[in-house]
Amino acid sequence: MPIIYGGGGLLVYGAQFYHSNYVDYNNAYLYRINNNVEQNGDIRFDRFQTTTLAAVRTSYRQARDEMIIGLVLLYALQAVDAAVEAHFFEFNINDDLSLNIHPGFIPAGPVAAAGIQLNLKLNTH
Repeated sequence: MPIIYGGGGLLVYGAQFYHSNYVDYNNAYLYRINNNVEQNGDIRFDRFQTTTLAAVRTSYRQARDEMIIGLVLLYALQAVDAAVEAHFFEFNINDDLSLNIHPGFIPAGPVAAAGIQLNLKLNTH
């Protein structure tokens, strides 16, 4: 359970972080495009050219989308794990189940073979 919650928390934090940065860079990019200026007065964005600003914006969007996809996959994995756990909840393991392994000898006419023989005993009542 800590792995599911920890992974989910990290993915949610990552999605929020990348979304916040995407919104900031998208707003700066749109400001430049709409106002036809090369700098908008924010030191965080003025160091980038417009094409670089668009590329950084795209990378944050892609990273955000990957975090959301990871969150969906983690949820699906958790659901599959819960279904498997529920399926095995009443799985019966008792002394009637046994597997015996011992050497075996198979006579096959003029040629004989040696090997391992497996005997599986299933007594279901």
